[in-house]
Amino acid sequence: MDCLLLHVLTHVPRMTRVRTSQEFRCSFSRQAVERRSLNCLRVAILAYSGSQKSPVWIDSDPLNYPTACTVEVNTTSLPVQMTTSATGARYFEIGFEIILLFGLTELQAQIAYRQNGQEKRGRAQVIYEGN
Repeated sequence: MDCLLLHVLTHVPRMTRVRTSQEFRCSFSRQAVERRSLNCLRVAILAYSGSQKSPVWIDSDPLNYPTACTVEVNTTSLPVQMTTSATGARYFEIGFEIILLFGLTELQAQIAYRQNGQEKRGRAQVIYEGN
């Protein structure tokens, strides 16, 4: 299955203590003319390895943002909205959040979305380079 690749940088300042139950979320909204183009998404998780204390923009130090891992999510169960653009073009749209949990020993990821006013969660796979 082909996956659309997205990028995210979760701001966790250096030397920050992270509780095992603490969640870091990043929201996404994606559109496509064909629904199947939204069935699988990969989100690259970037880590800053430079010397700036609080980098704000990736383009200020682009060589120091390697991909730490990639989170892959199957979005076939997410609710889809059919929308019409201002020009009359029709497209599909999904909205979701990627949740990162640092845990005791390994990074875990989940997908969250709203359905009938309630938050639903699903599994996401963390993929490290070389796996």
